[in-house]
Amino acid sequence: MTVTALPITAHPAVEGGLQLEVTNVSAQTDSIVSITLADTSGARLPSYVPGSHLVVQYGSGVNAYSLTGSGNGPSEYTISVLRVEDGAGGSVAMHQLAVGDRVYVSRPRSAFAPASTATHHLLIAAGIGITPVLSHARSAADRGTTSSLIYLHRPGAGAHVKEARHLLRRGLTDLIECRDRTSFRTILTDLLKAQNLGAHLYVCGPAAFMDSVLEEARELGWPETRLHSEAFGSAELDEGEPFTVHDKVATSPRGRSHEAAARPSSRARNAPLCVPAPGKIPAP
Repeated sequence: MTVTALPITAHPAVEGGLQLEVTNVSAQTDSIVSITLADTSGARLPSYVPGSHLVVQYGSGVNAYSLTGSGNGPSEYTISVLRVEDGAGGSVAMHQLAVGDRVYVSRPRSAFAPASTATHHLLIAAGIGITPVLSHARSAADRGTTSSLIYLHRPGAGAHVKEARHLLRRGLTDLIECRDRTSFRTILTDLLKAQNLGAHLYVCGPAAFMDSVLEEARELGWPETRLHSEAFGSAELDEGEPFTVHDKVATSPRGRSHEAAARPSSRARNAPLCVPAPGKIPAP
């Protein structure tokens, strides 16, 4: 895309929004790129609550993408986009953006804000779902509230891992990386049982995934007031999945980073599922 590709008129979903310029495009994985947007004048952008998203116009279509920042007085917005070859075309168009291109975006929107009374935030992410969860983790660190994160992703497909690791000891008490669903479910169950009163769980992703996570939490006695989810989509948006996310929460010794390795299901309960992740910050 080029600056000349900017639509002449804004889509109704971004009316009253902003016209921003692409200032950076960087690869997170082979299929995920991060795109940074800023005001052409360098002015600060509207603040937003963690878990917010932007609606971005590409040609005549629009799609929504989660913001990854804390939302506190931003001078730029960063989103990450998973390329979906058989989607409605939005992700492919976004992957074609280059520095200098300009796009219409809505002002930040949110239906996935953190609970102000939470004493701990349990964050669970899979794949591109790390984006709204990273926003929550950054905001919690800024506010001095603790959070913990389980990140489920395929080998080589984890986005924003380095950024999440940088939050260790700044409020993120745990980062557990899981490579398969079996170890993920085992860790999730154990950690849901271990949470103290006042912890809140945040989940965002495909409907079936969210349903399974929320159902397990309910079975373990979590009240509805401590469960938060967002069905990402809007009738005003084009068909397609703006992002594919799975989010979850976990807690273990303070400040640790782990990788959860695959284990046969019959041995899962007894196997050492967590090993130190590369680049971890050692536990005290």
